[in-house]
Amino acid sequence: MKKLELYLPVNKYGICWSQDFFGNNACIEDGKVFTKQNGVCTRGIEFYPSVGLQSHGGLDIWARHQESLYASHSGIVSEMSTDLKLGYGLGITTDEKYEYKGTEVKFKSRYWHLDSFVVVAGDKVKVGQLIGYADSTGYSSSSHLHFELKPLNNEGGNLEPNNGWRGRIDPMPYLILKPASEIPPLMLKVEILQHLVSLWTKLKSII
Repeated sequence: MKKLELYLPVNKYGICWSQDFFGNNACIEDGKVFTKQNGVCTRGIEFYPSVGLQSHGGLDIWARHQESLYASHSGIVSEMSTDLKLGYGLGITTDEKYEYKGTEVKFKSRYWHLDSFVVVAGDKVKVGQLIGYADSTGYSSSSHLHFELKPLNNEGGNLEPNNGWRGRIDPMPYLILKPASEIPPLMLKVEILQHLVSLWTKLKSII
């Protein structure tokens, strides 16, 4: 069984993040999110427990306002949020199934707090394809990319909805420290080679 490989969706800064999957560094008051000071909410309450999460549930990757964002893997745009309060976001479901806890499943990566999109729901995307631009929409205190990963059941829903993070899992074990935007030329060569091999196999069967 193949393991899912995720390339970095932000180009310039490597794996530079302000909060990991298990972080709990956000507070909320009157619908506004802000960062803890010395590990303490100086006002309001802790954000993630207030929405039913054990902790952050994703990676906050540094991205400037309108920084280009790229698909971390190939797949289909299966989710699109245009709710400014919740944040602009996209979900991309893998084309193929990959290994997860001894079985094979599809995964969905999610990209949140966006400024705008260049893809829409139903679009097929390749790893490294431009999908949108970063911002701070929704429950956010500054411009960045909130990046998530979810294994899916056969119906396309959360495989583990009661895991404490509403189906999210830590993306770090799947990340390759290489920008996704550098992948397309290589992927194109591989696809061409696979197509040529397929044609040659068909020709041999005819001959």
